[in-house]
This record gives sequence, C-alpha cells and structure tokens, in this order.
Amino acid sequence: MDFYVDPLLDITEVPVLVAPSVHGQRSVHALNINTKPGAKNLIIAQAEVTNPHPYNVGVGRFIMRSDGVRIVPAVMDNVTPQMHHQVLNIIGWDASPIPNATYSVVVYAASSNAKPGDTVRIEQGYGFLQIMGFDND
Repeated sequence: MDFYVDPLLDITEVPVLVAPSVHGQRSVHALNINTKPGAKNLIIAQAEVTNPHPYNVGVGRFIMRSDGVRIVPAVMDNVTPQMHHQVLNIIGWDASPIPNATYSVVVYAASSNAKPGDTVRIEQGYGFLQIMGFDND
C-alpha cells in the first residue's frame, strides 16, 4: 500500500454565482500519484468553507481524475448565515485506467442572491487530500 498527502494549494476563495457553472469551479486540493493502470485508490478529502453573506449559499464539491472523469458525483449543501462554516467531507474509490493520475477536489458555490464578486472563503489549514494506493507495486 502507498500513501500520498497533498501540499496545500493557495486557493482561498470560490466565487458565488447565481447558478452553478464550470466558470466558478476551483480545485482546492490536487495530488499526482505514481500508479499503474488499474491500481485501486482510496481518495479521502476535506475542506472547510465560510459563508460571510447574509444569505444561503449552496456549496458543491466532487473529485475529478486528470482525464476529466468525476470519480465522485457532485453533491451540494446549503451553508446558511447561521451556520457560517461548513466542513466538506468527500471520499471515493477508483481503479484508474491511466498511469500517474492526478486527483483534484473541486469546490463551487451558487446562490440566487449572489452579486458579482461575492465569494465563499476556503479556510486554510483545515483541509486535506489523502490517497491510499493499492496494487501499485
């Protein structure tokens, strides 16, 4: 078994759009691992977001492999002004058909009340991306 941990990325904000869009997606963690095709990988990730707005913000996330495949479907939760913070946990299992795959945790946000320039904050120091690789010898 191989174990990989990502370095922190410099992403600190995700734009809040009126409707979810590929233009608002941000990779908040990314990790390239040395694998052979068909190796099994357990991907575990976490990020924390802060909603500084007086309105609900839907915050979504998914895990994507470097060949463009979402290995975990997109899911979204509302982060209310009362909650203020939300921990995003995500886990997936993948048998990558490509060698040396990169896995990314992608976060996006939307609200019907959003104004241009609105963002949610990605809290630094609270998230991670860990991958346990099996059959990578």
